[in-house]
Amino acid sequence: TSVYDLELRHLVHFRNCGQIQVPPEVWTEVRLCYDARNSLMHQRNPLELSLLRQVLDAAARRCP
Repeated sequence: TSVYDLELRHLVHFRNCGQIQVPPEVWTEVRLCYDARNSLMHQRNPLELSLLRQVLDAAARRCP
């Protein structure tokens, strides 16, 4: 019922297929996290420093 209830990969798929709308500020963070996840899971490489910094900055904005 909410974009906040979906896993990253489902959210990306449904948004790309036009089945759901995701607010732009949420989409930016979803893509960031999705790209970081894919790098870690599929490429099995450490995150590039710039991507790691973006992920940590996004996490800091979400946590008080």
